[in-house]
Amino acid sequence: MGPRKAFVSNIPYEAIAADLVGFLESVVGEGGIHSAELRKNGKIRNNGKATVHFEDEEKGELVQQLAMNKKLLFRTRALRVKLDRAVVQTPKHSLILLENNLLSFACLSKKDEVCVLWSSNPTVNTEFDFATRRLRFLFSVHGTSAWKLEYKMEFIFRDLHSIEPVTIHSTTTTALLLQVCLIVFN
Repeated sequence: MGPRKAFVSNIPYEAIAADLVGFLESVVGEGGIHSAELRKNGKIRNNGKATVHFEDEEKGELVQQLAMNKKLLFRTRALRVKLDRAVVQTPKHSLILLENNLLSFACLSKKDEVCVLWSSNPTVNTEFDFATRRLRFLFSVHGTSAWKLEYKMEFIFRDLHSIEPVTIHSTTTTALLLQVCLIVFN
């Protein structure tokens, strides 16, 4: 069977999506969660509910069974899980490549407007890899004929906090703003 969607509730309010995914993957195995989206109560915290996409039906059923038996404890709270019986559609192509893009680092200056801090001089190829659930930016910098530097920046889909259209400050150019949630452990 294909991926399954589930509605999860009784999540601690201070939890973020990465916490929930990490916990659920400790139960079903790494890579068993396709995505998780916590519903927000305002801008600061979640409202205790989430939509979770499991990699396959068996993983979703395992989590639902543990929840029904009150054995799915996440930070002292017993999660409740209800599987949606609709099959989640997966992309027909596992890799989508967008060539000759511009990569910029920016900060939000208004609700839907960004101020660019840095932009790539060379063009960038962007890969959306649905098989491994990764987003990659590939670009190279050419110096003299003697050297060439190649760079790769990669994100796991679950680290993407949001993707939204924005306008670049003082222009009419529209871009996609990818907000990334990064947690660094030393």
